[in-house]
Amino acid sequence: MNFIVWGAQHGHVVDMALGLAKAGWTCRGIGEPEPAAVAADLANRLSCPLVADGSALTAMPGLDLVVTAAVNSDKPGVIAASLATGICVFSDKPLSADMEGLRKIEAAVRQSGKQVWAWFSLRYEKASHVLRKLLADGEIGAPVSVEAVRPHRLTPDTRPDWMFDDGKYGGVLNDLVCHDIDLYPVSYTHLRAHETVLDLVCRLL
Repeated sequence: MNFIVWGAQHGHVVDMALGLAKAGWTCRGIGEPEPAAVAADLANRLSCPLVADGSALTAMPGLDLVVTAAVNSDKPGVIAASLATGICVFSDKPLSADMEGLRKIEAAVRQSGKQVWAWFSLRYEKASHVLRKLLADGEIGAPVSVEAVRPHRLTPDTRPDWMFDDGKYGGVLNDLVCHDIDLYPVSYTHLRAHETVLDLVCRLL
C-alpha cells in the first residue's frame, strides 16, 4: 500500500505517516510548498523525496492514500483535489478553518464516492486508554460531567505564522474543542455528539 503526504505544517503528520509506515505502508513522497522542519525531518525518516508541489505527487501510479496536515484553510482544497483523482484522504484535525471549507469537502466526498478520515490524536493517548478501561471495568461510575484543560504554550517564536491568522487557522475552539466533541460521546459518556456540542456551546455562552 502506498501513500503520499501533501502538506506537512503540523507535527501530527509525523505520527500519522510513521504509523502507516510501521503498518507496512510505503511513503512515495512529501509535498510541502513552504519550508517546514517537520516536512524535511519526515522525508529523511521515511527516505522519500520532498517536493514543493504536492499535487504533482497525486499523479503517481498505485497510490492508495493522501495524508495531509496542511494549513487548516488549505486542507479543503488539498482534500477535494485528492478525492477528484480517486484517492482517499487521511487528514489531521480540523479538516477546515471554516464551514465553507467543510461544505467543499462534503461536496467532494459525494461527487467522488471516496472517503476522508480525520486523525484525532487524543483517542490514542495512554490516558484515554486507561480511562476507557476504568469505565469498561466498572471501577468508576458513569461520568455526569467532563471538564477538559488544554495546557498549550503560546510559543509565538516557534509556531508558524498561519496559526496566528484566524482565516488560516480557524481559531482555538475549532482546533482543540473538536477533540472533546470526538472523545466524550465515543469514549466517556452516554451523550450523543450533538448533545456534547450543545453542552459545550452553553458553557461558552
